[in-house]
Amino acid sequence: MSQLFEAEALAVLIRAGSHATATANSLVEGCNALEATDRDDLRRQLGKVTELHRLLAARVAGVLRALGGGP
Repeated sequence: MSQLFEAEALAVLIRAGSHATATANSLVEGCNALEATDRDDLRRQLGKVTELHRLLAARVAGVLRALGGGP
């Protein structure tokens, strides 16, 4: 029964990893768009969000590796 739940967790986390990739791409686009503005405060805030997202994605990847489904 445990393997069934591990397989379910793996499938969900693979999907989360896909969402994380899409989010990372969108954050980069947002950062690039803000570079053309004079909104330093927003650029710094988005930079912090991007870093937090990078940490989250790294944790998800670690769990995927532990489950045997990641790089």
